[in-house]
Amino acid sequence: MFKTAVLVLICIFSGLTVSAQFDINIDKTTGAIRQISNPFDSYKMNWLFASGDLNLTWQKPQEDWGLGKYDAPEMGVVNDQWKIAARQFLEGNKNVTLYKTKCLDLHVEREALGKDYLETYTFTNTTGKRLSVSGLDIYAPWNDNYPDAKTAATNRCNVHIWPGMYSSYVNAIRMDGEGPFLGLVFTKGAMQSYSIENRDTHKGVTQQYTSSNVRGVLVYNIENFVLEPNTSYTVQWRMFWHQGWDEFYKKAIALGFVKLDADRYVISRGEKLNISIEANVNAKLSEKKKIVIKGEKLGEHSRRLYYDNGSKYTILNYLVISSPGTLMDKRVNFIVDKQQMNDPLDGRNGAYMLYDNELHEIYKNPAVGGKGDRDEGRERLGMGVMIAKWLQTHDNEKVYNSLMRYRKFVRQVLQTPDYKVYSTVDHKSKHRNYNYPWVAHLYLELYNLTKDKENLTDFYGTMRKYYSEFGYKHYVIGVRVADALSALEKEGMIAQRDTLLGDYEKAAKFYLETGIFYPKSEVNYEQSIVAPGVVLLCEMYQVTKNKKYLDGASLQLRSLEAFNGRQPDVHLNDIAIRHWDGYWFGKRKFWGDTMPHYWSALTALAFQKYFECTGIRDYKLRARKIVDHNLLNFKEDGSASCAYLYPAFVNKLPGKFYDAFANDQDWALFFYQEIVSNN
Repeated sequence: MFKTAVLVLICIFSGLTVSAQFDINIDKTTGAIRQISNPFDSYKMNWLFASGDLNLTWQKPQEDWGLGKYDAPEMGVVNDQWKIAARQFLEGNKNVTLYKTKCLDLHVEREALGKDYLETYTFTNTTGKRLSVSGLDIYAPWNDNYPDAKTAATNRCNVHIWPGMYSSYVNAIRMDGEGPFLGLVFTKGAMQSYSIENRDTHKGVTQQYTSSNVRGVLVYNIENFVLEPNTSYTVQWRMFWHQGWDEFYKKAIALGFVKLDADRYVISRGEKLNISIEANVNAKLSEKKKIVIKGEKLGEHSRRLYYDNGSKYTILNYLVISSPGTLMDKRVNFIVDKQQMNDPLDGRNGAYMLYDNELHEIYKNPAVGGKGDRDEGRERLGMGVMIAKWLQTHDNEKVYNSLMRYRKFVRQVLQTPDYKVYSTVDHKSKHRNYNYPWVAHLYLELYNLTKDKENLTDFYGTMRKYYSEFGYKHYVIGVRVADALSALEKEGMIAQRDTLLGDYEKAAKFYLETGIFYPKSEVNYEQSIVAPGVVLLCEMYQVTKNKKYLDGASLQLRSLEAFNGRQPDVHLNDIAIRHWDGYWFGKRKFWGDTMPHYWSALTALAFQKYFECTGIRDYKLRARKIVDHNLLNFKEDGSASCAYLYPAFVNKLPGKFYDAFANDQDWALFFYQEIVSNN
């Protein structure tokens, strides 16, 4: 392998230029990069992975860093790949790799430039004919996967990618939020989208490198272009280390990146959003540094900004809705009218069910192998919780009666008299810890709605059953602390309050002792493990005023924030990376980035709680932004989607679609109400 390193001895031996900032390994056969490291990083993290790496046997050699493929339709060329170097040599301080394909010669140069590292890909038309090039994909297998929490925290990265045409970037943030981080900014060429490949359940591979624990191989989808004979198209990017988003953007702008940002990315019809522009003095912008847009047409929109005398452009994506209240009202009525089981002969009578928006009917027969994520319980409980919250500010007899039917179904059918919770009416489903706080959550919101003490008794019984069945070492979603203890005290249930507080203290003690090295759950490591930890510790601080809980929340908050990007896109801006929910919960069963996914709103709750504890206003604003962005999954007719598949392609199948199942997304509307009521 070629190696750029800090050791002068290696430099003299190999003839390569010394880089004080980058450790780069280049494969001598393929010309692909196999390692990108910072020699001063105490963790010695490799920011990418490559074929042949230990335990990563699913990675294909032709998908290693810098390899790729393209189409030339008029020449009958489809998926022509460059994967074996024709020649590699040194040219001054540059490593040069040459490839020959059916229609294009590719000249790749790599070199250290001061503290940065530059890669340049030049594609030249060798056919003697005018050539239209499409489907030009460059592989970038970033090290974004979850073997276990300790490995993830110190040696894996959350990869935030922005396909902003001529102002595109990747910002890779170490999962524990501790720098240095690795930035990549396009300086030539345009990334029009990104895709995911090799994303599946891989047989023969250890569990931590398959299924939900691996994001897949990221692919940069380059713009289509036309080449006359013997002319070239160049893609170039520059990589650099940085300590956070502010420094990343400062360096990116210095390299020619044009940064767009909006004061908000979701507006109601008739409202305005303000776009700010940051660029260096050479950008030659087509517009002023501020743009004001009025929302007139409902739906998702893209705003282009041209620069360099109109030869380049970048984009900002936003959403216009009727209003949040209108969306929510329609969604509540849609659930009551179309998603509640109304068949007395069906054991699920009264349940809020999954809905198929293509067939326009309740999905009654969960698929084999996916039943647990499509059944009448589990995450579907979010519909009841959301409606109970909605009724606290709305007087609607039809909706109230529907909810009471649902309460009866949960208490008498999903639960046993002693509060054991099941996912299905036959009680043959997995005994799942997540179900308990969700059922308890329903009872607490019902108590807030009705002030009926029976609901509080059922809340307490369900939570006590949870802790007796599962103990204190789980990061389940939806544990209510401050408002629950307050309600118990208000009703004179002091012994119950004290007992439950003792349970919470035991869980919080485990969270403090564990820190950021979380135990494995249904996914080895994920945002919806970290967020509940932050929320519970913040609430314990609110209840006890013991600073150890706030300190513990602050430590874990850094890991939580690492999941969130800052791209100028309503799908991505401050939305946590998740990449498996479309497979488990969607009709299409697609792996790949689900942006936004409703559990990203858990981060909003964590930010809101942290604001309440610290008074740091930025977290309050970000909490509202996150729940606003989650309105994407709710439509003006009251229908909804459980997942939006953001990549252009996943395993070569088209993405950019809302899945047809309305499944578990209504938790986002509960969080919206929770955040807005406290903002």
